[in-house]
Amino acid sequence: MNNIDYRNDNTIIFTLARMNPPTPGHLYVIHRLIDTAISKNVDHVYIILSKTNDNNENPINCPEKINVLGTLDDMTKNMINSEKELMINETDDFERKDKIKNMNVIVIC
Repeated sequence: MNNIDYRNDNTIIFTLARMNPPTPGHLYVIHRLIDTAISKNVDHVYIILSKTNDNNENPINCPEKINVLGTLDDMTKNMINSEKELMINETDDFERKDKIKNMNVIVIC
């Protein structure tokens, strides 16, 4: 069995999702992305959102979804930062706390 040398320069951890609107189930997906990145010693994950927007099934446009989820530059409360805070509070491992705090969750359309 070959061991893979996971690194930031050779590993992309991502999900494709509609998230329209973002729900608690989507927070679980974000939680799992962060957990996976930490286990692979990667410091960033990507959420790639669909741009689909209509009146019924997809009521929120992509820029609004990003605002709800949060951005790298956004220091206010948002779904991603709230999930990271919950994850930090769930562990006593200071190294893990630091990795969660510094995890870059990049949301794009």
